[in-house]
Amino acid sequence: SVPAVLNVSKTPVLRLNTAHPAGGGFYDLAHNRFPRVDEVFGGHTGERAVPPETYFESHPEYFALSGGERLKRGDHNAQYCLSNPEVRELIYRDLASWLDRGYGSVDLGQPDGFRKCACDACAGLYDTGDDWGEKIWIFNRRVAERLYQSNPAGQVTMMSYILTAAPPRTFTRFPPNTCIMLTGTNEEDIAPWRGIEVPRGFTGYIYNWCPNLGSRYTPMRTPGFVETQVKRLAANHIQAIRRDGPGQLFGLEGPVYYVMGRMFDAPEHNAAGDLVPEFCDAAFGRSAWYMRSFYDRLYHAITLYSDHIGTRCDVWTYQPIEGRRRKTVTDPFRLIGFLYPPRLLAALDADLTQ
Repeated sequence: SVPAVLNVSKTPVLRLNTAHPAGGGFYDLAHNRFPRVDEVFGGHTGERAVPPETYFESHPEYFALSGGERLKRGDHNAQYCLSNPEVRELIYRDLASWLDRGYGSVDLGQPDGFRKCACDACAGLYDTGDDWGEKIWIFNRRVAERLYQSNPAGQVTMMSYILTAAPPRTFTRFPPNTCIMLTGTNEEDIAPWRGIEVPRGFTGYIYNWCPNLGSRYTPMRTPGFVETQVKRLAANHIQAIRRDGPGQLFGLEGPVYYVMGRMFDAPEHNAAGDLVPEFCDAAFGRSAWYMRSFYDRLYHAITLYSDHIGTRCDVWTYQPIEGRRRKTVTDPFRLIGFLYPPRLLAALDADLTQ
């Protein structure tokens, strides 16, 4: 017989939790990692709508003017003339075409490495002067308004990223079909949005396993880091997350992936201090004590990197006395030499030997 207690239903904290490459196996589902089903992810969506290989030769005026030349770059870096009505129409048509095919949500975001168009029409666009973040927000809102008229059931997920990291200044309410993807999910990133009405809520983009400053072959986060992160995401009603880097170090970071997955089962009640022993007991049996020692040493050693130096943390970049902000770490080998001194490596090796 089937126990009555198994007749349950559950609404997950997240509707989507995915990375590239995406996964949908038992491991993923058990860790609250849910793949996209009817959502079209693009992030930087201009090149999908106006591919330079199709349009640059015949319509160079579609592309941003800089230094007297039209810009042509690929891999999410093609830059566009936002004042061009045909560019705006192509972007709208691209999004509408996905919704017409039955998808429930489409993404809308400016090019990566954004460079403004220097033409006169763009300078006067929307009367925002040189505030390109505001130009992009106004354009995105108008696209969403058109889509709400043509595809009212569909959702538009707009990217809040670099120029659009701050909310718009000229309006405080988005159309009913709008969701915002926050590419910064720390408290200082979330707080400015609390006075903005976003009817479809927020999603998040997290950089836990993006090897911007370190090595993709060494662990990047600790169980304590992901516990704090999950509690913050849940408390702020982040309904979906996309991970920059899937996390693939199942030996060195296995407890971290497990803690993050289990935290989403019950963010208010679970804790890393309970979940790491749970993982070690299940994974290592009689060797669990030594592996708990191993992970304790390892995560203590990388806490400074995990919590402060890693991508999007508080000191991952700094402002020099002159020029643009710089990454704090530019040579991963120096960082590895600092985090893993010989005495630590010998202790970790002894734990593994046991």
